[in-house]
Amino acid sequence: MPIGSRFSANSGHALRQAALAGMGVIHHAEELLADDLASGRLVRVLAEWRSERPLHILYAPDRRITPKLRSFLDFTTSRFSRERGS
Repeated sequence: MPIGSRFSANSGHALRQAALAGMGVIHHAEELLADDLASGRLVRVLAEWRSERPLHILYAPDRRITPKLRSFLDFTTSRFSRERGS
């Protein structure tokens, strides 16, 4: 059964602004809402629930893996890997 809504958007910024305006809940990366949560502008609901949304890193196949890119890939993998024991 389809779920209707009064507002929808494909912009994280627009969704955040709507949530701040009291229009509903937002399913967004916790890191991007950290300041709003810390200040109390937004409150966590369903705190025990965690999403398993995949994260993909894309770069050109012909691009040489520079130390800067390798560092980013290593950091991102260690920070967001499923094996890190979230």
